[in-house]
Amino acid sequence: MSFNLSDVAALAPVRRRRVLRVFVYGLIIVALLIAVALFGWQWWSVERFRESTDNAYIRSEITPISNKIQGYVEAVLVTDNQHVDKGATLIVIQAEEYEARIDQARAELATSSTELEILASRRALQPSVIAQVEAEQTFAEAELTRAEQALERSESLIEGGITTRARYDDAVANARKARAAKRRC
Repeated sequence: MSFNLSDVAALAPVRRRRVLRVFVYGLIIVALLIAVALFGWQWWSVERFRESTDNAYIRSEITPISNKIQGYVEAVLVTDNQHVDKGATLIVIQAEEYEARIDQARAELATSSTELEILASRRALQPSVIAQVEAEQTFAEAELTRAEQALERSESLIEGGITTRARYDDAVANARKARAAKRRC
């Protein structure tokens, strides 16, 4: 086999093109590997933690919870996304605050009970008070009648000159006192 210079000269541009083609393809492959490595690193460090949806709807089983009493949380007995059964204790609330509220409610209950007992005793006392007022009114009426009769006697006796003016003035004063006592009742 013999080589001609013309054959060698004709092979040089073909060889150059082949080397250039391998070099360009190599650069493209290296660039693609770098791009894939950067995308993989971005996904691993950031994107895998990001939540997103195409239509802004999330399907999940989320149940809102609320407490029956107010207070500060002392301990949380569950972790995030843990399955819990109905009626399970999720948190423990500090006892001091709601125990103070319980004590306050008991004190208010005792006060109300005492007030109720006082009102019951007043109610039991009312018939006695009513009877006393009626007796005072009857006494005032009787006293008024007696004072008016004494005034009439004193008037007739003063006209006849049988009694003194001081006794007549006492009878007038007693009649006025009896009228005032009657008006008060």
